[in-house]
Amino acid sequence: MIIDSMADEFADLFGEALEAFLKTHGMSESDAAGEMLMSRGTLNTYTSGVNGTRRRPPAELLAKACIVLGFEFEYEGHLIIARKKGKRAVVEDRQQLHLEFTRQIDLAQNGAITVGLRKPPGRIELSFSLKEIS
Repeated sequence: MIIDSMADEFADLFGEALEAFLKTHGMSESDAAGEMLMSRGTLNTYTSGVNGTRRRPPAELLAKACIVLGFEFEYEGHLIIARKKGKRAVVEDRQQLHLEFTRQIDLAQNGAITVGLRKPPGRIELSFSLKEIS
């Protein structure tokens, strides 16, 4: 079912992002769980999962992580962030990365180049696939 696969994808992305956020901010799962008034074991089911499967986070958990911890989460090009009523969310200016390519590729007669860019928490992954016809 499409909805289930989207929810599973969201759970994985949320778990990875929250885990990376905690590491980046030098916060243990125990400390974060304490601040969000939940057990470390429960929080771990969202960040690491059980038997390779992460729990689907309820809206309350996402809200608590954003409000209490200052967590920000990007999903499908949308930034999820908490802000106080009547205040505008401060979003840092994100600069576009410059990629310089100085080689010539002959794509004549059905050659192709595919460029992929992913931004998992804490890193950027760039992949190239070249198909040249000889």
